[in-house]
Amino acid sequence: MAELDINRLADVESIRRTIILYSQLMDDLRFEEWADLFTEDAEFWSIPAHHLPGGQEIMKIVGRNRIVETIEGVEKKMIAQGGVIHFSASPLIDIHGMTAKAWWDFIIVHAKPEGTELPFCGRYYSDFAKGVDGRWRFTRRISVRPGYPLPEGIVPTPPR
Repeated sequence: MAELDINRLADVESIRRTIILYSQLMDDLRFEEWADLFTEDAEFWSIPAHHLPGGQEIMKIVGRNRIVETIEGVEKKMIAQGGVIHFSASPLIDIHGMTAKAWWDFIIVHAKPEGTELPFCGRYYSDFAKGVDGRWRFTRRISVRPGYPLPEGIVPTPPR
């Protein structure tokens, strides 16, 4: 692990903030602001994607606008049935210059009138890029639920 200096720590905290904003802005249906967390050509993968339109085993959505359009519809449907909270565990973040990788576990809580459900949990594998404006954005966000293999080429959680 590289030695941490104040600039690297600031980058780690900026990425951590992006990760938390990802969940909170989505759950608050603030999709215009949520969109700015992604690069224009970002990839959004879900494994499996049974909860998304089309219900595929693996779904890969490419492009900020398509990501927002798809996820906004799913989130609004879940909220119509009760509240939704995306809980994110503390992320592991590795920075490599102007790019970074992060791994963290998640639980999605769906509060319905008849009781709270935990419909999804898993791990996020994400790539970030630092823009010319100094902001870190998702270039790729992959969610993998337990029991599903990691796609070829995706970097697993590092050992240290």
